[in-house]
Amino acid sequence: MFSWRPIHEETATRLLEYEHRQDELIALLGAMSEAGLNVVPLTDKATETEQSQLEEIDPLTFMASFNRPTTFLSRVKNWEYLKQTWGLKAEVPTDIHGIPTITPQNAWFFPWKYRRGASDIPNLWKLARLAIEGDWEHGGDELFQACLDIHMVGVGKLTTGLFWLAPTKILPLPATTVEYLKSKGLKPEINGAIRRGQAIRRGQALGFGVKTRLPPPITSSPDPPIPKPQSLTPFSAPDPIFCPRSHFLS
Repeated sequence: MFSWRPIHEETATRLLEYEHRQDELIALLGAMSEAGLNVVPLTDKATETEQSQLEEIDPLTFMASFNRPTTFLSRVKNWEYLKQTWGLKAEVPTDIHGIPTITPQNAWFFPWKYRRGASDIPNLWKLARLAIEGDWEHGGDELFQACLDIHMVGVGKLTTGLFWLAPTKILPLPATTVEYLKSKGLKPEINGAIRRGQAIRRGQALGFGVKTRLPPPITSSPDPPIPKPQSLTPFSAPDPIFCPRSHFLS
């Protein structure tokens, strides 16, 4: 198991306690910044020219402070600070292999205050809760679409953020993953299905609509043929297996 997985999952569960205490999350990030650690920006914009202090935040943006493409040491120091502050039981990661990142300049999952919708951040909290608790059937499709409609949020970014919160349930779909699928002869179509929020988890992995049934895990034997296109419907994959790089949805 990747060493970063336990602390991500424990942090995600703890984050749900802060939905209505977002000021405490912002204060924590502020304290980390003052300690010389690298975190997401905490300055908002009330208008195009007027800066203001960030007053609200979502779980995915909080986790971006730990999953931006900074140095390994920088990310480890962030986790050490959080582990000590929150008293996390999980160990600080010794690797960051397999974690998709987002650009530091685009680390927020919401726009400036003057462009932000009243439901943008509440919807991100609701979506995060469904992903973490594995309760996607209760409005997950609609919330996924609502979050895709947030300015500056797309499929790759949203599924990446959700993966940080629930790495055994979410399949991240940044461009690199999509290109990998294509290199294996799999042609995912990020089209109307994903736009409708047809999100699937581990066997029903979040946020992936394809028209073909994908092959089982890659082994030394030749790849099995890909069946003819089928309709866009979720499927059930073998439950014990989860590997974003070798076992994808069908």
